[in-house]
Amino acid sequence: MRPSPLRQSRARRAAQIALVGALVAVPFAGGCELAPPYVTKTDIDDAFARERIKTVCQGLKMEEDDVRRYAAEKLQKSADPLAAECLCAAIPHPQKGWDAAVAEGLKGTDRDDLAGCFAELVLRPDLPERAAAVGALALLPAPKARDALRTVAVEAGAATDVRAKAATTLADDAGSTAQLMQLLADPDPGVRAAAAGGLGFNEPAVIEALSKLAQEDTEGAVRGAALSSLKKSGAPAADTLICAAMMKDPSAEVRTRAIAAFRGTKRPEAIACLRERALTLEEDAGVRTRLIEILKGSPSDEAAKVLCDAIPFFVRSYLKEGMPDKVPGTDIIAAQNDRDFERSYECVARASGASGGYSCFGKKYVNGWFRELGGSTSVPKCPGYDE
Repeated sequence: MRPSPLRQSRARRAAQIALVGALVAVPFAGGCELAPPYVTKTDIDDAFARERIKTVCQGLKMEEDDVRRYAAEKLQKSADPLAAECLCAAIPHPQKGWDAAVAEGLKGTDRDDLAGCFAELVLRPDLPERAAAVGALALLPAPKARDALRTVAVEAGAATDVRAKAATTLADDAGSTAQLMQLLADPDPGVRAAAAGGLGFNEPAVIEALSKLAQEDTEGAVRGAALSSLKKSGAPAADTLICAAMMKDPSAEVRTRAIAAFRGTKRPEAIACLRERALTLEEDAGVRTRLIEILKGSPSDEAAKVLCDAIPFFVRSYLKEGMPDKVPGTDIIAAQNDRDFERSYECVARASGASGGYSCFGKKYVNGWFRELGGSTSVPKCPGYDE
């Protein structure tokens, strides 16, 4: 006797329910998992929690950058071989050369199986936006990533921006000293500067090379980078070279960087050099601004005294055509007052009494401050400042 249509329908429905239940019960791995065509970050979270790696991999195919990035972040945490397979397939991009969102999702991984895929792309001389790719690869601390960066840094024929970027990413990496030292002789100043800036190691060969660059390189950016690294290295010769540079280097950039190298210093030798700089004419406003900033920020009482003692020189030398609002890098009284308020009255009173050679603007600046601090003096009216 044949079952009725109603019984057939119920039986078919029961079979379908049983099949769905079986699919849910199976750990969706390998070929058993049916990945949906479209996934969101929420879907990725759910799939990752259930170890449905194919579904997470589907996130790498979405148009939204944040979804692809999120999928990559999840997959790099999975030990499933399929996760590495999906990531390695997704990093190359048919039009752009490499997928920046997927690469960003790999940030922080120390897995060579993942970093190696990206490194192979970065090693391609024809890779689009290669300098940016170098920067993205540098965010992967995996050994294969570091090896690729060292190779790119010294790659013959590579674009200068690519080599400079690679050199920058190798900064302070003792394992890259040989490559950075090699780049100190590069014909491109940007590459030399990047290499010099990354060599803050107190090793005889490094110190010798940096000292030579700091004094002899034709480019200010390179000399400045070498000085910064010498300071970082703690080499005994650093202070002498930095002091000489802040006083005599023809490049304002180098003089500024030399002064900045003494940020936070309390050492008498450094303060003595800063004093000499403060009491010597400096035509560049940026250098003066940095000098005042460094003196103000030093915890040394001697640095505070330099600000006090240099007031008359600053006023006499720089406030000839206007007040500090029109002559940048000259508001030394404000810096002194911020740094050492208790001594301000004494400092400004002394500066007011040493007004010989002051312009009308200089007198107005000093005397205005003196009255602000409670002193009694006249404040002249000057062109442009009649109020």
